[in-house]
Amino acid sequence: MNTSKKYHYKYLSLALAGVFFSCSEVSALEFGGLGNVSAGMGGAGVALKNSQWALYYNPALLGVSKKSRFAYSFGVSVKEENILSLTKVDFKNLQKLPSQIGSLFSNTKTKTTLANPISLSGATTKANDINMGGYFGDVLNNLLGTTNGTKPTDDSLNTFLKDLMGNNGGSSGDLSATIEEFKKQINDEKTGDQLIEKFKDKLESASEAAGGNAIFDSILGNLTPENVKGLVDLVKDGTTNGGNIDVDKVLDKLGGVKISLSDNADLNRAIKDISTIQDTLKRNDFSLMSQNGIVLQLAPRDNVGGFGMGIFLNAFASGSASFDENHNKIIVQSGSNYVELGIGNGDITLSKSDENNYKSSSIFSPDAKHHINAAGLAIVEVPVGYGHSFDVGAGALSIGATIKYLQGIGYSISQNVAIDSISKIKIPNTPIFSQNFGLDIGALYTIGGFSTGIVAKNINNPSFKISSDRTFYLDPQVRAGVAYEWGILNLAFDADLLPNNTLSYTSPKNQMIGGGVMFDFKYFDFRVGAMYDIRNTTDEGVILTGGINLFGFLDIAVQSGLKTITYDKYKIPNHFSIKVGGGFSW
Repeated sequence: MNTSKKYHYKYLSLALAGVFFSCSEVSALEFGGLGNVSAGMGGAGVALKNSQWALYYNPALLGVSKKSRFAYSFGVSVKEENILSLTKVDFKNLQKLPSQIGSLFSNTKTKTTLANPISLSGATTKANDINMGGYFGDVLNNLLGTTNGTKPTDDSLNTFLKDLMGNNGGSSGDLSATIEEFKKQINDEKTGDQLIEKFKDKLESASEAAGGNAIFDSILGNLTPENVKGLVDLVKDGTTNGGNIDVDKVLDKLGGVKISLSDNADLNRAIKDISTIQDTLKRNDFSLMSQNGIVLQLAPRDNVGGFGMGIFLNAFASGSASFDENHNKIIVQSGSNYVELGIGNGDITLSKSDENNYKSSSIFSPDAKHHINAAGLAIVEVPVGYGHSFDVGAGALSIGATIKYLQGIGYSISQNVAIDSISKIKIPNTPIFSQNFGLDIGALYTIGGFSTGIVAKNINNPSFKISSDRTFYLDPQVRAGVAYEWGILNLAFDADLLPNNTLSYTSPKNQMIGGGVMFDFKYFDFRVGAMYDIRNTTDEGVILTGGINLFGFLDIAVQSGLKTITYDKYKIPNHFSIKVGGGFSW
Protein backbone atom coordinates (compact mmCIF):
# COMPACT_ATOMS: atom_id res chain seq x y z
CA MET A 1 0.00 0.00 0.00
CA ASN A 2 1.41 3.40 -0.91
CA THR A 3 1.98 6.17 1.66
CA SER A 4 -0.95 8.33 0.57
CA LYS A 5 -3.40 5.45 1.00
CA LYS A 6 -2.00 4.65 4.43
CA TYR A 7 -2.56 8.23 5.57
CA HIS A 8 -6.00 8.24 3.98
CA TYR A 9 -7.13 5.18 5.94
CA LYS A 10 -5.45 6.43 9.10
CA TYR A 11 -7.26 9.75 9.13
CA LEU A 12 -10.51 8.13 8.02
CA SER A 13 -10.51 5.72 10.96
CA LEU A 14 -9.47 8.40 13.45
CA ALA A 15 -12.17 10.75 12.24
CA LEU A 16 -14.81 8.06 12.49
CA ALA A 17 -13.98 6.70 15.91
CA GLY A 18 -10.89 8.29 17.36
CA VAL A 19 -12.40 10.52 19.99
CA PHE A 20 -14.94 8.08 21.36
CA PHE A 21 -14.63 5.75 24.34
CA SER A 22 -15.55 2.10 24.32
CA CYS A 23 -15.78 -1.00 26.40
CA SER A 24 -13.11 -3.65 26.76
CA GLU A 25 -15.14 -6.42 25.11
CA VAL A 26 -16.14 -6.18 21.47
CA SER A 27 -18.18 -8.97 19.97
CA ALA A 28 -20.75 -7.62 17.52
CA LEU A 29 -22.54 -4.71 15.90
CA GLU A 30 -26.19 -3.76 16.12
CA PHE A 31 -28.36 -4.30 13.05
CA GLY A 32 -28.27 -0.63 12.15
CA GLY A 33 -30.22 1.03 9.39
CA LEU A 34 -28.90 1.82 5.92
CA GLY A 35 -30.83 3.93 3.46
CA ASN A 36 -33.32 6.73 3.93
CA VAL A 37 -36.64 4.96 3.34
CA SER A 38 -36.50 2.63 6.33
CA ALA A 39 -34.75 5.24 8.46
CA GLY A 40 -37.86 7.42 8.21
CA MET A 41 -40.18 4.49 9.02
CA GLY A 42 -38.84 3.42 12.41
CA GLY A 43 -36.05 1.34 10.87
CA ALA A 44 -38.45 -1.16 9.27
CA GLY A 45 -37.28 -2.71 5.99
CA VAL A 46 -37.26 -6.54 6.14
CA ALA A 47 -40.64 -6.89 4.41
CA LEU A 48 -40.88 -3.47 2.73
CA LYS A 49 -41.06 -4.03 -1.03
CA ASN A 50 -41.17 -0.32 -1.91
CA SER A 51 -37.51 0.33 -1.09
CA GLN A 52 -34.17 0.43 -2.91
CA TRP A 53 -32.30 -1.20 -0.01
CA ALA A 54 -33.25 -4.87 -0.36
CA LEU A 55 -29.56 -5.73 -0.53
CA TYR A 56 -29.13 -4.58 3.07
CA TYR A 57 -32.43 -5.45 4.77
CA ASN A 58 -33.46 -8.71 3.08
CA PRO A 59 -32.02 -10.13 -0.17
CA ALA A 60 -35.30 -12.01 -0.72
CA LEU A 61 -36.86 -8.65 -1.63
CA LEU A 62 -34.70 -8.67 -4.79
CA GLY A 63 -36.91 -11.43 -6.17
CA VAL A 64 -40.21 -9.52 -5.89
CA SER A 65 -39.25 -6.04 -7.04
CA LYS A 66 -40.99 -5.04 -10.26
CA LYS A 67 -38.56 -2.19 -10.92
CA SER A 68 -34.85 -1.67 -11.22
CA ARG A 69 -33.59 0.78 -8.63
CA PHE A 70 -30.59 2.94 -7.82
CA ALA A 71 -30.06 4.74 -4.52
CA TYR A 72 -27.48 6.45 -2.34
CA SER A 73 -27.47 7.39 1.32
CA PHE A 74 -25.01 9.06 3.70
CA GLY A 75 -25.69 9.51 7.39
CA VAL A 76 -24.53 9.60 10.96
CA SER A 77 -26.17 8.65 14.26
CA VAL A 78 -25.05 9.76 17.72
CA LYS A 79 -26.10 8.68 21.21
CA GLU A 80 -24.66 10.40 24.26
CA GLU A 81 -25.01 10.31 28.03
CA ASN A 82 -22.72 12.39 30.27
CA ILE A 83 -19.42 11.80 28.41
CA LEU A 84 -19.25 14.91 26.23
CA SER A 85 -20.41 17.17 29.06
CA LEU A 86 -17.54 15.88 31.24
CA THR A 87 -15.02 17.27 28.76
CA LYS A 88 -16.51 20.74 29.35
CA VAL A 89 -16.10 20.71 33.14
CA ASP A 90 -13.96 23.60 34.42
CA PHE A 91 -11.83 21.70 36.94
CA LYS A 92 -9.72 24.76 37.78
CA ASN A 93 -12.86 26.65 38.76
CA LEU A 94 -13.87 23.81 41.10
CA GLN A 95 -10.48 23.82 42.79
CA LYS A 96 -10.72 27.61 43.17
CA LEU A 97 -14.11 27.53 44.91
CA PRO A 98 -12.88 26.64 48.44
CA SER A 99 -10.31 29.44 48.40
CA GLN A 100 -13.04 31.87 47.29
CA ILE A 101 -15.05 30.91 50.36
CA GLY A 102 -11.99 31.14 52.60
CA SER A 103 -11.20 34.62 51.27
CA LEU A 104 -14.60 35.81 52.51
CA PHE A 105 -13.27 35.39 56.05
CA SER A 106 -9.52 35.86 55.56
CA ASN A 107 -7.44 38.86 56.58
CA THR A 108 -7.14 40.26 53.05
CA LYS A 109 -7.65 43.88 52.16
CA THR A 110 -11.19 44.69 51.09
CA LYS A 111 -13.16 47.83 50.58
CA THR A 112 -15.24 48.49 53.70
CA THR A 113 -18.63 50.13 53.47
CA LEU A 114 -19.88 51.31 56.85
CA ALA A 115 -23.53 51.73 57.68
CA ASN A 116 -25.55 53.10 60.54
CA PRO A 117 -25.77 50.84 63.61
CA ILE A 118 -28.46 48.20 63.36
CA SER A 119 -30.63 48.42 66.51
CA LEU A 120 -27.70 48.19 68.93
CA SER A 121 -26.88 50.18 72.03
CA GLY A 122 -23.13 49.72 71.54
CA ALA A 123 -20.48 48.87 74.14
CA THR A 124 -18.82 51.57 76.24
CA THR A 125 -16.17 49.58 78.13
CA LYS A 126 -12.74 48.43 77.12
CA ALA A 127 -13.06 45.19 75.14
CA ASN A 128 -11.11 42.87 72.88
CA ASP A 129 -11.20 43.68 69.17
CA ILE A 130 -12.71 41.14 66.79
CA ASN A 131 -10.19 40.68 63.99
CA MET A 132 -12.03 39.38 60.95
CA GLY A 133 -10.80 40.04 57.44
CA GLY A 134 -12.30 39.66 54.01
CA TYR A 135 -15.84 40.49 53.07
CA PHE A 136 -17.16 39.06 56.34
CA GLY A 137 -15.10 41.66 58.19
CA ASP A 138 -16.98 44.37 56.32
CA VAL A 139 -20.28 42.70 57.18
CA LEU A 140 -19.33 42.55 60.87
CA ASN A 141 -18.47 46.24 60.91
CA ASN A 142 -21.97 46.98 59.68
CA LEU A 143 -23.62 44.32 61.82
CA LEU A 144 -22.03 45.40 65.10
CA GLY A 145 -22.40 49.11 64.47
CA THR A 146 -18.76 50.24 64.34
CA THR A 147 -17.97 53.69 62.97
CA ASN A 148 -14.95 55.69 61.85
CA GLY A 149 -13.01 52.55 60.96
CA THR A 150 -12.97 51.15 64.51
CA LYS A 151 -13.11 47.39 64.87
CA PRO A 152 -16.00 45.48 66.40
CA THR A 153 -15.34 44.04 69.86
CA ASP A 154 -16.44 41.09 71.92
CA ASP A 155 -18.61 43.50 73.93
CA SER A 156 -20.40 44.68 70.80
CA LEU A 157 -20.99 41.06 69.79
CA ASN A 158 -22.28 40.32 73.30
CA THR A 159 -24.69 43.25 73.11
CA PHE A 160 -25.84 42.28 69.62
CA LEU A 161 -26.73 38.74 70.66
CA LYS A 162 -28.58 39.94 73.77
CA ASP A 163 -30.56 42.46 71.74
CA LEU A 164 -31.35 39.73 69.25
CA MET A 165 -32.72 37.48 71.99
CA GLY A 166 -34.64 40.37 73.59
CA ASN A 167 -36.17 39.67 76.97
CA ASN A 168 -35.07 36.04 76.72
CA GLY A 169 -31.41 36.99 76.60
CA GLY A 170 -30.96 38.15 80.15
CA SER A 171 -29.06 41.26 81.26
CA SER A 172 -25.88 39.81 82.71
CA GLY A 173 -23.14 37.44 81.66
CA ASP A 174 -19.99 37.62 79.58
CA LEU A 175 -19.78 36.76 75.89
CA SER A 176 -19.28 33.03 76.47
CA ALA A 177 -22.40 32.83 78.63
CA THR A 178 -24.40 34.84 76.10
CA ILE A 179 -23.31 32.57 73.26
CA GLU A 180 -24.34 29.47 75.22
CA GLU A 181 -27.76 31.02 75.89
CA PHE A 182 -28.02 31.95 72.20
CA LYS A 183 -27.29 28.37 71.16
CA LYS A 184 -29.78 27.06 73.70
CA GLN A 185 -32.52 29.26 72.31
CA ILE A 186 -31.70 28.25 68.75
CA ASN A 187 -32.30 24.62 69.74
CA ASP A 188 -35.60 25.52 71.40
CA GLU A 189 -38.59 24.47 69.30
CA LYS A 190 -40.55 27.60 70.28
CA THR A 191 -37.89 30.27 69.76
CA GLY A 192 -35.32 28.67 67.45
CA ASP A 193 -36.77 29.31 64.00
CA GLN A 194 -37.74 32.90 64.77
CA LEU A 195 -34.33 33.66 66.28
CA ILE A 196 -32.50 32.23 63.27
CA GLU A 197 -34.62 34.30 60.88
CA LYS A 198 -33.89 37.48 62.87
CA PHE A 199 -30.17 36.64 62.81
CA LYS A 200 -30.22 36.03 59.05
CA ASP A 201 -32.18 39.23 58.42
CA LYS A 202 -29.56 41.26 60.31
CA LEU A 203 -26.73 39.60 58.39
CA GLU A 204 -28.45 40.14 55.04
CA SER A 205 -28.96 43.83 55.81
CA ALA A 206 -25.32 44.17 56.84
CA SER A 207 -24.20 42.36 53.68
CA GLU A 208 -26.34 44.62 51.52
CA ALA A 209 -24.76 47.65 53.19
CA ALA A 210 -21.33 46.16 52.45
CA GLY A 211 -22.09 45.96 48.75
CA GLY A 212 -23.28 42.35 48.50
CA ASN A 213 -21.38 39.19 47.62
CA ALA A 214 -23.06 36.38 45.68
CA ILE A 215 -21.27 33.51 47.42
CA PHE A 216 -21.64 34.97 50.92
CA ASP A 217 -25.30 35.84 50.37
CA SER A 218 -25.95 32.32 49.09
CA ILE A 219 -24.36 30.86 52.23
CA LEU A 220 -26.61 33.13 54.34
CA GLY A 221 -29.70 31.98 52.49
CA ASN A 222 -28.93 28.35 53.34
CA LEU A 223 -27.85 28.74 56.98
CA THR A 224 -28.91 25.89 59.25
CA PRO A 225 -29.10 26.05 63.07
CA GLU A 226 -25.69 24.36 63.26
CA ASN A 227 -24.28 26.89 60.78
CA VAL A 228 -25.56 29.80 62.87
CA LYS A 229 -24.03 28.44 66.07
CA GLY A 230 -20.75 27.81 64.26
CA LEU A 231 -20.73 31.28 62.75
CA VAL A 232 -21.08 32.89 66.18
CA ASP A 233 -18.18 30.77 67.47
CA LEU A 234 -16.16 31.81 64.42
CA VAL A 235 -16.71 35.50 65.21
CA LYS A 236 -15.80 34.94 68.85
CA ASP A 237 -12.54 33.26 67.78
CA GLY A 238 -11.73 36.45 65.89
CA THR A 239 -10.75 38.06 69.21
CA THR A 240 -7.71 35.77 69.51
CA ASN A 241 -6.69 34.51 66.07
CA GLY A 242 -5.76 37.80 64.45
CA GLY A 243 -8.09 37.22 61.52
CA ASN A 244 -6.16 34.24 60.17
CA ILE A 245 -9.17 32.15 59.20
CA ASP A 246 -8.92 29.78 56.25
CA VAL A 247 -11.58 27.65 54.59
CA ASP A 248 -10.68 24.68 56.78
CA LYS A 249 -11.51 26.69 59.90
CA VAL A 250 -14.73 28.03 58.37
CA LEU A 251 -16.01 24.58 57.40
CA ASP A 252 -14.94 23.11 60.73
CA LYS A 253 -16.86 25.72 62.74
CA LEU A 254 -19.93 25.82 60.51
CA GLY A 255 -20.07 22.06 59.94
CA GLY A 256 -20.06 22.60 56.19
CA VAL A 257 -21.92 25.15 54.06
CA LYS A 258 -24.54 25.01 51.33
CA ILE A 259 -24.50 27.29 48.28
CA SER A 260 -27.29 27.84 45.74
CA LEU A 261 -27.46 29.31 42.25
CA SER A 262 -26.85 33.04 42.22
CA ASP A 263 -25.67 35.93 40.03
CA ASN A 264 -22.07 34.69 40.29
CA ALA A 265 -21.12 33.00 37.01
CA ASP A 266 -18.21 31.01 38.49
CA LEU A 267 -20.41 29.72 41.30
CA ASN A 268 -23.18 28.69 38.93
CA ARG A 269 -20.63 26.98 36.70
CA ALA A 270 -19.26 25.07 39.72
CA ILE A 271 -22.75 23.87 40.69
CA LYS A 272 -23.39 22.70 37.15
CA ASP A 273 -19.99 20.99 36.89
CA ILE A 274 -20.34 19.13 40.19
CA SER A 275 -23.70 17.84 39.03
CA THR A 276 -22.12 16.74 35.73
CA ILE A 277 -19.33 14.85 37.51
CA GLN A 278 -21.75 13.04 39.80
CA ASP A 279 -24.00 12.08 36.88
CA THR A 280 -20.98 10.79 34.95
CA LEU A 281 -19.82 8.69 37.89
CA LYS A 282 -23.25 7.04 38.02
CA ARG A 283 -23.62 6.40 34.28
CA ASN A 284 -21.96 7.44 31.05
CA ASP A 285 -22.13 6.27 27.49
CA PHE A 286 -21.33 7.43 23.99
CA SER A 287 -21.87 5.75 20.66
CA LEU A 288 -21.41 6.76 17.06
CA MET A 289 -22.70 5.01 13.97
CA SER A 290 -22.16 6.20 10.43
CA GLN A 291 -23.73 4.16 7.62
CA ASN A 292 -23.25 5.14 4.00
CA GLY A 293 -23.88 3.32 0.77
CA ILE A 294 -24.67 3.17 -2.93
CA VAL A 295 -26.85 0.36 -4.33
CA LEU A 296 -28.07 -0.86 -7.68
CA GLN A 297 -30.71 -3.56 -7.99
CA LEU A 298 -31.97 -5.06 -11.24
CA ALA A 299 -35.56 -6.29 -11.49
CA PRO A 300 -36.26 -9.98 -12.20
CA ARG A 301 -36.68 -10.92 -15.87
CA ASP A 302 -38.46 -14.00 -17.18
CA ASN A 303 -37.32 -16.93 -15.01
CA VAL A 304 -34.28 -15.11 -13.68
CA GLY A 305 -34.55 -13.47 -10.27
CA GLY A 306 -33.36 -10.04 -9.25
CA PHE A 307 -29.76 -9.02 -8.66
CA GLY A 308 -28.30 -6.37 -6.44
CA MET A 309 -24.86 -4.93 -5.86
CA GLY A 310 -23.43 -2.02 -3.95
CA ILE A 311 -20.75 -0.60 -1.74
CA PHE A 312 -21.30 0.26 1.94
CA LEU A 313 -19.11 2.07 4.44
CA ASN A 314 -20.20 1.45 8.02
CA ALA A 315 -18.38 2.90 11.03
CA PHE A 316 -19.17 2.05 14.64
CA ALA A 317 -17.75 3.32 17.91
CA SER A 318 -19.20 3.39 21.38
CA GLY A 319 -18.20 3.32 24.98
CA SER A 320 -17.79 4.81 28.39
CA ALA A 321 -15.25 5.70 31.03
CA SER A 322 -14.70 3.29 33.91
CA PHE A 323 -14.09 5.10 37.21
CA ASP A 324 -12.30 3.77 40.26
CA GLU A 325 -15.04 2.62 42.66
CA ASN A 326 -12.83 3.43 45.65
CA HIS A 327 -12.23 6.99 44.47
CA ASN A 328 -15.74 8.33 43.88
CA LYS A 329 -15.90 11.46 46.05
CA ILE A 330 -15.36 15.00 44.78
CA ILE A 331 -12.66 16.17 47.19
CA VAL A 332 -10.52 19.06 45.96
CA GLN A 333 -7.25 20.42 47.26
CA SER A 334 -7.11 24.14 48.03
CA GLY A 335 -3.61 25.06 49.15
CA SER A 336 -2.99 23.02 52.27
CA ASN A 337 -6.71 22.43 52.82
CA TYR A 338 -9.04 19.74 51.48
CA VAL A 339 -12.74 20.24 50.82
CA GLU A 340 -15.42 17.73 49.81
CA LEU A 341 -18.01 18.96 47.32
CA GLY A 342 -21.47 17.46 47.03
CA ILE A 343 -24.73 18.35 45.34
CA GLY A 344 -28.44 17.90 45.90
CA ASN A 345 -31.57 19.66 44.62
CA GLY A 346 -29.52 22.20 42.68
CA ASP A 347 -27.36 23.22 45.66
CA ILE A 348 -23.76 22.34 46.43
CA THR A 349 -22.40 21.54 49.87
CA LEU A 350 -18.84 22.08 51.02
CA SER A 351 -17.55 20.14 54.01
CA LYS A 352 -14.18 19.74 55.66
CA SER A 353 -11.94 16.88 54.57
CA ASP A 354 -8.27 15.96 54.91
CA GLU A 355 -5.29 14.67 52.96
CA ASN A 356 -5.92 11.02 53.84
CA ASN A 357 -9.49 11.15 52.52
CA TYR A 358 -8.28 13.01 49.45
CA LYS A 359 -5.75 10.30 48.60
CA SER A 360 -8.01 7.36 49.44
CA SER A 361 -11.38 8.58 48.12
CA SER A 362 -11.15 11.58 45.79
CA ILE A 363 -11.70 11.28 42.06
CA PHE A 364 -8.76 13.71 41.73
CA SER A 365 -6.40 11.58 43.82
CA PRO A 366 -3.13 10.58 42.13
CA ASP A 367 -3.90 7.05 43.35
CA ALA A 368 -7.26 6.90 41.52
CA LYS A 369 -7.32 4.26 38.78
CA HIS A 370 -9.78 5.65 36.24
CA HIS A 371 -9.61 3.78 32.96
CA ILE A 372 -10.54 4.28 29.34
CA ASN A 373 -10.89 1.34 26.98
CA ALA A 374 -11.57 2.46 23.43
CA ALA A 375 -12.23 0.64 20.21
CA GLY A 376 -13.39 1.69 16.79
CA LEU A 377 -14.22 -0.19 13.63
CA ALA A 378 -14.96 0.93 10.08
CA ILE A 379 -16.13 -1.74 7.64
CA VAL A 380 -16.19 -1.41 3.88
CA GLU A 381 -18.69 -3.87 2.37
CA VAL A 382 -19.00 -4.87 -1.26
CA PRO A 383 -22.18 -7.00 -1.38
CA VAL A 384 -23.65 -8.94 -4.29
CA GLY A 385 -27.12 -10.40 -3.81
CA TYR A 386 -29.69 -12.51 -5.61
CA GLY A 387 -33.37 -13.13 -4.89
CA HIS A 388 -35.87 -15.43 -6.59
CA SER A 389 -39.64 -15.62 -6.17
CA PHE A 390 -41.77 -18.79 -6.47
CA ASP A 391 -45.51 -19.02 -6.88
CA VAL A 392 -46.92 -21.17 -4.07
CA GLY A 393 -50.58 -20.92 -5.01
CA ALA A 394 -51.76 -18.73 -2.17
CA GLY A 395 -49.22 -15.99 -2.65
CA ALA A 396 -45.52 -16.13 -3.46
CA LEU A 397 -42.41 -17.15 -1.58
CA SER A 398 -39.12 -15.44 -2.28
CA ILE A 399 -35.71 -16.46 -1.02
CA GLY A 400 -32.44 -14.64 -1.39
CA ALA A 401 -28.83 -14.48 -0.33
CA THR A 402 -26.05 -11.92 -0.24
CA ILE A 403 -22.35 -12.58 -0.19
CA LYS A 404 -20.17 -9.64 0.73
CA TYR A 405 -16.50 -8.85 0.81
CA LEU A 406 -15.58 -7.08 4.06
CA GLN A 407 -12.58 -4.83 4.66
CA GLY A 408 -12.20 -3.88 8.31
CA ILE A 409 -10.22 -0.94 9.69
CA GLY A 410 -10.02 -0.96 13.47
CA TYR A 411 -7.97 -0.07 16.51
CA SER A 412 -8.08 -0.38 20.26
CA ILE A 413 -7.05 1.88 23.15
CA SER A 414 -6.57 0.97 26.80
CA GLN A 415 -5.32 3.77 29.05
CA ASN A 416 -5.35 4.87 32.67
CA VAL A 417 -6.39 8.51 32.80
CA ALA A 418 -6.94 11.33 35.29
CA ILE A 419 -10.54 12.52 35.36
CA ASP A 420 -9.54 16.04 34.31
CA SER A 421 -7.58 14.70 31.31
CA ILE A 422 -10.24 12.57 29.60
CA SER A 423 -10.40 14.96 26.65
CA LYS A 424 -6.63 14.49 26.10
CA ILE A 425 -6.58 10.76 25.36
CA LYS A 426 -3.83 9.68 23.00
CA ILE A 427 -4.93 8.12 19.74
CA PRO A 428 -2.90 5.22 18.31
CA ASN A 429 -0.94 6.04 15.19
CA THR A 430 -1.56 2.82 13.27
CA PRO A 431 -4.99 1.22 12.74
CA ILE A 432 -5.27 -2.52 12.13
CA PHE A 433 -6.45 -3.74 8.69
CA SER A 434 -8.18 -7.08 8.18
CA GLN A 435 -10.57 -8.64 5.69
CA ASN A 436 -13.21 -11.34 5.54
CA PHE A 437 -16.42 -12.44 3.83
CA GLY A 438 -19.97 -12.31 5.13
CA LEU A 439 -23.15 -14.15 4.19
CA ASP A 440 -26.78 -13.04 4.60
CA ILE A 441 -29.90 -15.08 3.78
CA GLY A 442 -33.55 -14.10 3.78
CA ALA A 443 -37.07 -15.19 2.95
CA LEU A 444 -40.25 -13.30 2.12
CA TYR A 445 -43.87 -14.39 1.78
CA THR A 446 -46.33 -12.13 -0.04
CA ILE A 447 -50.04 -12.34 -0.67
CA GLY A 448 -51.89 -9.39 -2.11
CA GLY A 449 -50.58 -6.23 -0.50
CA PHE A 450 -49.37 -8.08 2.59
CA SER A 451 -45.81 -9.34 3.05
CA THR A 452 -43.82 -10.86 5.89
CA GLY A 453 -40.13 -11.64 5.93
CA ILE A 454 -37.18 -12.80 7.94
CA VAL A 455 -33.45 -12.25 7.46
CA ALA A 456 -30.31 -13.64 9.07
CA LYS A 457 -27.19 -11.53 8.60
CA ASN A 458 -23.55 -12.54 9.03
CA ILE A 459 -24.45 -16.19 9.55
CA ASN A 460 -20.80 -17.21 9.07
CA ASN A 461 -19.72 -15.05 12.05
CA PRO A 462 -16.91 -13.08 10.31
CA SER A 463 -14.20 -11.53 12.47
CA PHE A 464 -11.73 -8.63 12.33
CA LYS A 465 -8.58 -7.72 14.19
CA ILE A 466 -8.73 -4.38 15.97
CA SER A 467 -5.37 -4.80 17.73
CA SER A 468 -2.62 -7.37 17.96
CA ASP A 469 -4.46 -9.19 20.76
CA ARG A 470 -8.12 -8.30 20.21
CA THR A 471 -10.58 -9.67 17.67
CA PHE A 472 -13.96 -8.26 16.75
CA TYR A 473 -16.73 -10.71 15.75
CA LEU A 474 -19.80 -9.90 13.69
CA ASP A 475 -22.26 -12.24 15.38
CA PRO A 476 -25.32 -13.43 13.43
CA GLN A 477 -28.36 -11.15 13.57
CA VAL A 478 -31.97 -12.22 13.01
CA ARG A 479 -34.78 -9.79 12.26
CA ALA A 480 -38.38 -10.28 11.13
CA GLY A 481 -40.80 -7.84 9.59
CA VAL A 482 -44.26 -7.30 8.17
CA ALA A 483 -45.51 -4.76 5.64
CA TYR A 484 -48.66 -3.78 3.81
CA GLU A 485 -49.14 -1.79 0.59
CA TRP A 486 -52.39 -0.16 -0.47
CA GLY A 487 -52.19 2.45 -3.19
CA ILE A 488 -49.98 5.28 -1.99
CA LEU A 489 -49.97 3.89 1.56
CA ASN A 490 -47.13 1.71 2.84
CA LEU A 491 -47.02 0.31 6.38
CA ALA A 492 -44.05 -1.59 7.85
CA PHE A 493 -42.90 -3.00 11.18
CA ASP A 494 -39.66 -4.81 12.13
CA ALA A 495 -38.39 -6.53 15.27
CA ASP A 496 -35.06 -8.07 16.20
CA LEU A 497 -35.80 -11.67 17.19
CA LEU A 498 -32.56 -11.95 19.13
CA PRO A 499 -30.58 -9.32 21.04
CA ASN A 500 -27.49 -7.97 19.31
CA ASN A 501 -24.23 -7.28 21.10
CA THR A 502 -22.93 -3.72 20.81
CA LEU A 503 -19.75 -1.80 21.49
CA SER A 504 -21.31 -0.04 24.46
CA TYR A 505 -20.12 -0.77 28.01
CA THR A 506 -23.32 0.37 29.76
CA SER A 507 -25.72 -1.03 27.12
CA PRO A 508 -24.01 -4.20 25.88
CA LYS A 509 -27.21 -5.50 24.28
CA ASN A 510 -29.43 -3.97 21.63
CA GLN A 511 -32.83 -5.25 20.43
CA MET A 512 -34.86 -2.89 18.29
CA ILE A 513 -38.52 -2.79 17.40
CA GLY A 514 -39.96 -0.13 15.15
CA GLY A 515 -42.29 0.74 12.38
CA GLY A 516 -43.85 3.49 10.36
CA VAL A 517 -45.95 4.64 7.47
CA MET A 518 -45.03 6.07 4.05
CA PHE A 519 -47.25 8.05 1.71
CA ASP A 520 -45.75 7.60 -1.75
CA PHE A 521 -46.88 10.12 -4.35
CA LYS A 522 -45.61 10.53 -7.89
CA TYR A 523 -43.04 13.26 -7.29
CA PHE A 524 -42.51 13.05 -3.56
CA ASP A 525 -43.10 10.88 -0.53
CA PHE A 526 -43.01 11.44 3.20
CA ARG A 527 -42.56 9.00 6.07
CA VAL A 528 -43.07 8.94 9.83
CA GLY A 529 -42.46 6.29 12.45
CA ALA A 530 -41.02 5.36 15.81
CA MET A 531 -38.52 2.88 17.20
CA TYR A 532 -37.49 1.58 20.61
CA ASP A 533 -34.63 -0.45 22.02
CA ILE A 534 -36.17 -2.95 24.45
CA ARG A 535 -32.72 -3.89 25.82
CA ASN A 536 -31.43 -0.38 26.43
CA THR A 537 -30.24 0.30 29.99
CA THR A 538 -29.60 4.05 29.69
CA ASP A 539 -33.26 5.11 29.67
CA GLU A 540 -32.94 6.22 26.06
CA GLY A 541 -36.69 6.18 25.48
CA VAL A 542 -38.70 6.22 22.27
CA ILE A 543 -37.06 7.52 19.10
CA LEU A 544 -39.24 9.34 16.58
CA THR A 545 -38.39 9.10 12.88
CA GLY A 546 -39.37 10.92 9.73
CA GLY A 547 -38.30 11.57 6.18
CA ILE A 548 -39.19 13.24 2.92
CA ASN A 549 -38.20 12.63 -0.70
CA LEU A 550 -38.46 15.27 -3.41
CA PHE A 551 -38.33 14.26 -7.08
CA GLY A 552 -36.28 11.18 -6.25
CA PHE A 553 -32.83 12.73 -6.12
CA LEU A 554 -33.18 14.47 -2.73
CA ASP A 555 -34.15 12.53 0.35
CA ILE A 556 -33.69 13.53 4.00
CA ALA A 557 -34.42 11.26 6.96
CA VAL A 558 -34.13 12.18 10.63
CA GLN A 559 -34.33 10.22 13.88
CA SER A 560 -34.51 11.93 17.26
CA GLY A 561 -34.89 10.79 20.84
CA LEU A 562 -37.60 12.39 22.95
CA LYS A 563 -35.21 12.94 25.86
CA THR A 564 -32.55 15.64 25.87
CA ILE A 565 -29.09 16.22 27.29
CA THR A 566 -27.31 19.51 27.98
CA TYR A 567 -24.07 20.19 26.15
CA ASP A 568 -22.32 23.55 26.33
CA LYS A 569 -25.55 25.37 27.36
CA TYR A 570 -27.58 23.75 24.57
CA LYS A 571 -30.34 21.18 24.91
CA ILE A 572 -29.89 18.42 22.34
CA PRO A 573 -31.58 15.02 21.85
CA ASN A 574 -29.91 12.08 23.59
CA HIS A 575 -30.17 10.24 20.26
CA PHE A 576 -29.97 11.95 16.90
CA SER A 577 -29.51 10.64 13.37
CA ILE A 578 -29.63 12.32 9.99
CA LYS A 579 -29.33 10.80 6.54
CA VAL A 580 -29.15 12.53 3.19
CA GLY A 581 -29.59 10.61 -0.04
CA GLY A 582 -31.82 9.90 -2.99
CA GLY A 583 -32.92 7.23 -5.41
CA PHE A 584 -34.52 6.39 -8.74
CA SER A 585 -36.69 3.57 -10.04
CA TRP A 586 -37.42 2.51 -13.59
